[in-house]
Amino acid sequence: MRASNWTEAFLSGFLHPALLSSEDLAWQPLRYIDAHKHPFYQLDYFYAGTGTVGAANRSYTVVPGDLFIFNPGEFHEFKAAAKAPLRGISHKFRRGPGPRTARLPNHLANLARLPAPQQRELHELLHRGTVELNGHRKGHAEAAATLLRQFFILLARYWDEFERHGGEERGGRSGAVQLVLDYIRRNYHQPLALRDLGRVAGLHPRYLCQRFSAEMGAPPMDVLARERVEVAKNLLVRTRLPIKQIGAQVGYPDIYHFSKRFKALAGASPNRYREANQYQPVSATPAS
Repeated sequence: MRASNWTEAFLSGFLHPALLSSEDLAWQPLRYIDAHKHPFYQLDYFYAGTGTVGAANRSYTVVPGDLFIFNPGEFHEFKAAAKAPLRGISHKFRRGPGPRTARLPNHLANLARLPAPQQRELHELLHRGTVELNGHRKGHAEAAATLLRQFFILLARYWDEFERHGGEERGGRSGAVQLVLDYIRRNYHQPLALRDLGRVAGLHPRYLCQRFSAEMGAPPMDVLARERVEVAKNLLVRTRLPIKQIGAQVGYPDIYHFSKRFKALAGASPNRYREANQYQPVSATPAS
């Protein structure tokens, strides 16, 4: 499902959500939850830590900024990295009355791609919903649902603007190239070869390379390397994972190969990049 489709689904089906429960994992980070399901929607936003999420027979590598949603009746599980437990905000809710909403994709977006003020605003709305719902003051359920509704509206608006203004420009791409690009973004951590991408597109690897290069300005394996390095940058500055472990998580189990490719694309070694880009996490405490 394209992003424009899920943002439209939000606006058509989730404008009147009923927030059932909410939790901010600021002080008790998530380490492991076995596969389970429930009859309502669950929205999870991770602002720190790394790990994996399993849902709908697919595994996702989690990095800070990732936003997930799990549909009713859909099995999902969580596993945090040993030295970087997941911290985030989780909302369980039911959609309100309105048009029937299609099942949403599990990984909606990475909010770290948005401008910092928008990231903070969306984070604050989710956190305030948690505080409101668990504060049990008069009208707390309605107030929390209103904050979640505002989050959905702004998320849809900001993400559509992000895509329209160069975030993930899709204009002019053929279906085969877009298919491969989406596959790379979902499976960058896997050991991929050009022949694997050719099978995804249903094209001979040589022809795929020519077509992909013409539309994207670079061959698919170069785009794969850039995707891996971008994720590695995020992990380097937002976690304390060892560099070898980060390399393995983004598809480079050989630390020498990882360091060489990272330096070629980022202009600095992983160690130097981490030292020069210290991350200050968004505060999970309510504003005073």
